[in-house]
Amino acid sequence: MNTSACDAFGYAHGELAGLSLSDIVEDRIAFGALTEADETLCRGGARTVELSARRRDGETFPVEARVGLVEGRTGRMFMALVRDVSERERDRQRIEYLSGHDELTELPNCRLFTTQVDAAVDRAGRSDRHVAVLHVDLNRFSLVNQGLGSAGGDELLRQTAGRLREAARPMDLVARYSADEFLLLASDLPPDQQGMDSHAEPAGPAAAHAIADAIHAALGRPFEIGGTEVYVDATVGISVYPLDADTAPILLRHADQAAQQAKRPGEGPTNQFAEDTSDKWGRLWLATRLRQAVEREDLLLHYQPIVNLRTLPGGEVPDRLGPHIHAFEALVRWRDREGIVPPAGFISLAEDLGLIDAIGDWVVREGCREALGWQRGGGAPSIAFNVSLQELWQPDIVERIYTTVTEAGLETGSVIIEITESSAMTDPVRSERVLYELRRHGFSLAIDDFGTGHSSFGRLSELPCQVLKIDRMFVARLPDDAGPASMVTAMLELADRLGMRAVAEGIETVEQLEFLIARGCPLGQGFLFSRPVPAEQVATLL
Repeated sequence: MNTSACDAFGYAHGELAGLSLSDIVEDRIAFGALTEADETLCRGGARTVELSARRRDGETFPVEARVGLVEGRTGRMFMALVRDVSERERDRQRIEYLSGHDELTELPNCRLFTTQVDAAVDRAGRSDRHVAVLHVDLNRFSLVNQGLGSAGGDELLRQTAGRLREAARPMDLVARYSADEFLLLASDLPPDQQGMDSHAEPAGPAAAHAIADAIHAALGRPFEIGGTEVYVDATVGISVYPLDADTAPILLRHADQAAQQAKRPGEGPTNQFAEDTSDKWGRLWLATRLRQAVEREDLLLHYQPIVNLRTLPGGEVPDRLGPHIHAFEALVRWRDREGIVPPAGFISLAEDLGLIDAIGDWVVREGCREALGWQRGGGAPSIAFNVSLQELWQPDIVERIYTTVTEAGLETGSVIIEITESSAMTDPVRSERVLYELRRHGFSLAIDDFGTGHSSFGRLSELPCQVLKIDRMFVARLPDDAGPASMVTAMLELADRLGMRAVAEGIETVEQLEFLIARGCPLGQGFLFSRPVPAEQVATLL
């Protein structure tokens, strides 16, 4: 042992006499690998052995030994070059940990959570048990993040994670889903309470609602953030296997949808997806009709103009909007026998049924056909299409859109692809790769519903997007509400600094328009200019 080896193992040279290899090697199996003179070593080769070593004080540490045979004055002997790999092992363990955990909250991430849901559903299917997934969505987190900064927002998320652990049962799994959304898995729940005594464990739905009540109670206490008391609440969506879903992916999706339903006016803070059998049959019937509608292409597009606010004369809405229209956003509708169904009524169902790709392809194909007609008629606005997260992550999405647009005869530069902020940030690296590929083909890109998610400004600046669409929830409270007013002003400044053009969504009053124009907002969209109109009425706007 040279001086470095003595230092690493904690021995002085004089203490080595009488020691054997077993005194400094902890791993008995690796010990044999160190001392076996096999054919490779005898021919002059070497081998690498990873093992656990022991210091003089008894502490163990990982090492990598490169072992060979050398000829010495007393004959052939082993020689090992030993390297302390403690730091490398710590890095490896950290990387392995982060692959399944959220670094900010140290909760399991969506990937690990999904794996656990799969296992829980598989177990429940074999044991006639229930599994509940709770989707917890913090309300007004973006306001807190804006008011206290990203550090304050991060601290709120860390404290929220701790409170969710408190509200959960010891065997439940709490995870961070994305941005300000969390997930909770309650597995191995009894199917019902019939025949059970009063001390029995609550059945699946009852247990899930009890956990939701505990979550609301835990989040009801004020949060202490940087010396400031902050109050937030949440909506909780519940989905129970096998009552509301028969597979793990649908169970997760239905919990998300139930949380969104809970946000609607008049709904409570907790909502369970499709609790009634009648709701299930209604959904099944609706799914059948939607599948038939997609096969028959019983769909239609409505178009809403995006207006150049800087060209409006005197900041007012002109009688003739055509010269000021920057683009038309294509919005799909379902032409059902019971009437026209807006996207909110069927898009999530289409994703569950695997129909969203077919609908998306039809929208791009039909929209390009209409846009080509406008251009031939002398109007030359761009056309914008919405792409869902499920579509965005399809491996052939870029080629499909590019082929459809070019075969229709449109220039890719006249097409805007819109994705929501939450879609872009669910897996930023994956989304960024697709967006750069779309940009390479010449498409313009827009971040939709900005402000409703939890974007890292650094990450946002790395996306190749040209348009930032400010969500209507902020515009609706202009100009009198100071909070949204300051947030919209900040978003406009952010877009300008990132070299992006901002679009204010949901403009409905002259006062809102005047506020936005005064702060230099370049583009706007809303009922003040026009509601979405069928294709045959687009000419009246141009």
